[in-house]
Amino acid sequence: MEKRKGKGKKIFCLITTFTAAAVLLGVANLRTATAAEQKTQTVEMRIIGTTDIHGQLNSTNYESNEDYSSGGLARVFDLIQKTKAELPKENTVTLDVGDTLFDYTTEYIYSKYYNEMQPIYKAMAKVGYDAITLGNHDFDYGYEYILNQLNGTGLMDITVVSNLTDSKNGEYPFHENMLLTRKMKTKSGETVEVKIGIIGQTIPTLTGKTHSYVGILKGEDMITNAETQAAKLKEMGADIVIALSHTGIGPESPEPNFKNVAYALTKIDDIDVVVCGHEHNVFPTTDMTSPYYKLPNVDKKTYLMNGKNVIMAGSRGSAIGVVDLTLEVKGGKVKIADRSSEIRKVTNQNTKENKEIASLFGSWNDELMAYSTDVIGKVEKETIIHNYYGLLGDNTAIQLLNNAKMYYAMDYVIKNAPAYKDYPIIAASTYDSYGTESIDDFVTIKDEITEADLAKLQSYNNYLYLYTITGKQLKEWLEWSASAYETILFNNNWSNKTISKLMEETGLKSLLREEWLNDWSSFYIFDGIDYVINPTVEPRYDISGNKISVNERIKSLTYNGKKVTDNMKFIIATNKITKPVAANRGVETQIVYKSFNRSQAILADYVEQLSKSGSILPKVDYNWKVDFPASYKFLIKTPAYAHELFKETPWFEKYLTEEDGYRYYIASYPKSYKDEEGPSIIAIAGVTNPTGSPYEVEVYATDESEITQLRYMKGDYDLDYSGWVTARKVTNRTFTVWENGTYSIFAEDAHGNKTIKKIVIDNFRDDLLGRPTAESYTNRKSSIKGTGEPGATIVFEAYTGEYKGEIGKNGKYAYPLPSQPSGSSVTFYVIDEKNGLESERVTVPVKRTGPNQPSVNPIYNNAPYITGNLNDDDATVIAIIDDTVYVTSEGGKELFEANTEIYDPSYTIVKTKFETTASGYYALYIPKLEAGKSVTIYNLDHVSRNSRVKTAKVIEVVPNAPQLYEISNIERTLTGYVPSGKANYDMTLKIGDKTYTTKTDKEGKFTFQFRDQLQAGQVLSVTTTDYKNGSARTSYPTEIVVKDIESYVKTNSTTLTIDNITTKSYLVAGNSFDNQTVYLAIVKPESTTFTNSLYLLETDSFGRYKYRLEDKLELGTKIYVMVRFADGKILTANKAEVLPGRPEPPVLVKEVTNADKQVQVIANKDCEITLKIGKKTYVTSEYMYEEENDRYIYTLEIDREISGTEMNITATNVTGTSDPLTAKFVKAAPDQPQVNTIAAGAKKITGKVELLDNETKIYAQIGKKAYEGTISKKGNFEIEIPKAKAGDKIKVWGTNKAGRGPLLQVVVEK
Repeated sequence: MEKRKGKGKKIFCLITTFTAAAVLLGVANLRTATAAEQKTQTVEMRIIGTTDIHGQLNSTNYESNEDYSSGGLARVFDLIQKTKAELPKENTVTLDVGDTLFDYTTEYIYSKYYNEMQPIYKAMAKVGYDAITLGNHDFDYGYEYILNQLNGTGLMDITVVSNLTDSKNGEYPFHENMLLTRKMKTKSGETVEVKIGIIGQTIPTLTGKTHSYVGILKGEDMITNAETQAAKLKEMGADIVIALSHTGIGPESPEPNFKNVAYALTKIDDIDVVVCGHEHNVFPTTDMTSPYYKLPNVDKKTYLMNGKNVIMAGSRGSAIGVVDLTLEVKGGKVKIADRSSEIRKVTNQNTKENKEIASLFGSWNDELMAYSTDVIGKVEKETIIHNYYGLLGDNTAIQLLNNAKMYYAMDYVIKNAPAYKDYPIIAASTYDSYGTESIDDFVTIKDEITEADLAKLQSYNNYLYLYTITGKQLKEWLEWSASAYETILFNNNWSNKTISKLMEETGLKSLLREEWLNDWSSFYIFDGIDYVINPTVEPRYDISGNKISVNERIKSLTYNGKKVTDNMKFIIATNKITKPVAANRGVETQIVYKSFNRSQAILADYVEQLSKSGSILPKVDYNWKVDFPASYKFLIKTPAYAHELFKETPWFEKYLTEEDGYRYYIASYPKSYKDEEGPSIIAIAGVTNPTGSPYEVEVYATDESEITQLRYMKGDYDLDYSGWVTARKVTNRTFTVWENGTYSIFAEDAHGNKTIKKIVIDNFRDDLLGRPTAESYTNRKSSIKGTGEPGATIVFEAYTGEYKGEIGKNGKYAYPLPSQPSGSSVTFYVIDEKNGLESERVTVPVKRTGPNQPSVNPIYNNAPYITGNLNDDDATVIAIIDDTVYVTSEGGKELFEANTEIYDPSYTIVKTKFETTASGYYALYIPKLEAGKSVTIYNLDHVSRNSRVKTAKVIEVVPNAPQLYEISNIERTLTGYVPSGKANYDMTLKIGDKTYTTKTDKEGKFTFQFRDQLQAGQVLSVTTTDYKNGSARTSYPTEIVVKDIESYVKTNSTTLTIDNITTKSYLVAGNSFDNQTVYLAIVKPESTTFTNSLYLLETDSFGRYKYRLEDKLELGTKIYVMVRFADGKILTANKAEVLPGRPEPPVLVKEVTNADKQVQVIANKDCEITLKIGKKTYVTSEYMYEEENDRYIYTLEIDREISGTEMNITATNVTGTSDPLTAKFVKAAPDQPQVNTIAAGAKKITGKVELLDNETKIYAQIGKKAYEGTISKKGNFEIEIPKAKAGDKIKVWGTNKAGRGPLLQVVVEK
């Protein structure tokens, strides 16, 4: 076995060990392996999966004290062994999907023996799993607990949870994935290597039952995670990839972080097999109405989903899932050639308990069994609570269960949710025991009622939730239950032999449709409303909650005699909706109250209260009926032992036969719609602890008709009592009691039907105070809340000290306990100081829902930091002052912005220095604060949750530090004020090594004047000094950084402008429309430091400011203007640069002749020179500086021009264009010669050229070749050329000692 660890992850590789004999035969095996690579080998591989064991160790149901031979890990182990034996050992992989914890036994051991190893985990370690993952319930008892269990039992080495990382460091607390390398046997007996990759996944939201995992563990969406992990395993060499995912099958396209995604996992190419669970269902299933078969690409024959195997093996060890893969291996490559899936059920016949596993409870066995035999109450003689024919009509079993749920809802609404006080309260329940395990698996409660009896009514692991539900939603949900009944006008074929035979013999139909006959798990019975089912039309839903028609069977739905409308709203108490179907989807999102209060525990509390009044047996309200025709008869079956009871019912017609412990009957439905039943009343004591103060009895009454009277009296009265008309009315569903005794409650409906309900109050005590209670308390709650003796003193002993408070007259308290650190506890008790009474002490743990509150040392106005202790190892301090938040420069901004509770986008976030020590001491650096300023402080943890708030006021120990107005590097004054200041404070300014002083005026304002030239980035320091008791007190220095005026400049400003300024200007002027005072600074050009002269100017009535210059400004001098807000802060600035004046006209360096191809002029620096000659324009900006003569010479290249031609030259700069220079070309060389016509074929060019000296010559150029001619004394010339061609272009020109003159181009004519 080898483990390889990388940063932030764990990778697990398992290589099956060889026997000693195999090592000796290594050479032979090598030859076999080599040969195997040359041909295709076939391997049968098997995957066995279990899920949701939920503590079911053996064949005993410790909740109900019954045999459970159809499940349990001790039997599962036997079935696994048998299933593995069908193939070579190396060819089988055994896996578990999680939810090993959460049942009565595991919760009992957790609460009583926290540090002991759970027997179910010890058993898991003996099964021989290759890999397991964890379910949401495995995290129910806290992170530390699950780690201890896995490490203590050795299961950590095979635990894979790929989508869970440490919230702080991102590392995987369990194995990230697993790669099993197996030497598998082929059909021919040879050996091939197959690598199996395992992805393990849990529901990413984990659980919130006892602990919050926020900030501890971070879950990733299972689909996203599986895509990444499958690709990674393929890269690691996996031939087969298995998703071992604690998830139900789910929809086609689940939302992110959804809990049921197995179907979506099958759409990932790299995943070959999905082993799932969570839903407590089985797949594959032969129930073709299953919603799983409604999904696309789910084959009803092969059970493949998108071509992939999916197995889900129920719960509590009731089955195993088996996947068989036929692999073809060739050349090291593995291909799945065939695949199949099946469910193998655990039965008493096909399995034997493994004695070693079954006995792992040891001495705890008797303790666990004692729970189921605890007597909660007694049932009246010769009465029985049962559900033997529970789908035929209302019964005591379901009535008791629904009444308990309505009691719970009523108590919660009255005490905690007044917003829902006017909502009608209803309940919905299904049957947990209806013969599925054995013929004895029905509710049968008589004589005494025990915890085991309650387990028959309500299984242990169900939580009770309160939801809102509309009338429309309610009707739709009812339609699902109404679908259980056989349609009386249509015939259906049955596979059940007994019913089929009886149908043939009697000509009657079954009461129920065949799929519902032995499965009552989806039949919800509702109380608090009245409804009638019409079985004459086909059902709207199938047994799985899939909508199959638009028919409606609910023909009447009323509440207290009034029709339920679509828009009516109810509170419904029902078990947590974990698998919504089409019939009730949407209700699961409308939660009023969710908690981890088990339905069975609530039922036990309710029964205990009923026991005090002497009668547990509920009054059945018969609030639902099936509307059969008067003469209609049907077939029904009940357990045989219910025969005598059924004979006494109005439904019984005739006994037919007995088969497999069931008796079959002909039955009919009484045809009566007359309301003959009195109202149903639920009454409970609002306070159950011993008390000495008045409290409310909570009463809820419903009826098929309108309730006309609801009254109460102290005393034991019956219906025939004549004084009911004078009894007090029950108002707002309550009445107040002051003393012990029997209280009688009277209800009457509109038809005169009456009911009496009696409740015994016995908890008023004169000699002791009741045990106080407290709600769950966390390190972030601002107060601790609970209940206790009204008017008494409650004492809290907490980590931070002892505190006392008073309990209100309503028996409730809410004490503003100082923040307590998570992990500590609060002990509290009640005392009656006047009578010397005291209650028992109760302890409540302080849970963590975020970081602990930091402590804060006194904040003084002479210190630029906040100090204290984090009181937490996962915290960073932030401070909010006015609308500014100070956060650490190392990620603090991101933490604050990610917070969902205190983050405000309008706040200014300032990053600052933050220091901590190993012992938790911290320092957060902030600007110095004025005395009396309020500071709000929080801790933030690494997932951005905030602590309870901590506030502090700044304490004065010196004068407040001065506030300084912004200052720029053009200024000669510094202004500010002392907060809460007064006259004659001594103010001191330090600029470098110079010190300036001044005093404050009566408003605490001051101004320093100085001559120092300020530089951007320079730091100025100012302090305030006063005198107290003859001693000087000096404030913390306020430092201000000199700003660069450039940072305020807006050259496009329309409110502060500057007119253009040139080297010829005598005035600086502009507009200021927002402020009358303008700061003007003139900065010398090309200075190595910022040096300026400063002037204050006032604007005129038109918003103009002016400053007359004494001397002209140098080119490049910068002019800044600046204005301030009324409070002295800089509003804006503008700037201009001194521009050159309008250029002087250019001057020719020398005259330009007709022989020149270049013109040179002298002009101002940085000009653009424009030369125009006729239609020709020449431009240049390039110049050469002639230092000797201090002049700028511009050169323009031109064509030669005829003498006398005029040229025009100007110079332009940013300011404008000069006056033009006009000149003419001077004759120095011959101008263009006169050329006679040249005809095609000519061999001579003739003409005349100017003779300016005795060196005059004449030339002609054809193509690239030049020809020289002869000139007579009169200037006539001849030039011999090759035979001219029509269209040839010939250039002709003359030269002399001055150079070449302008040329003439002629074209040879035809």
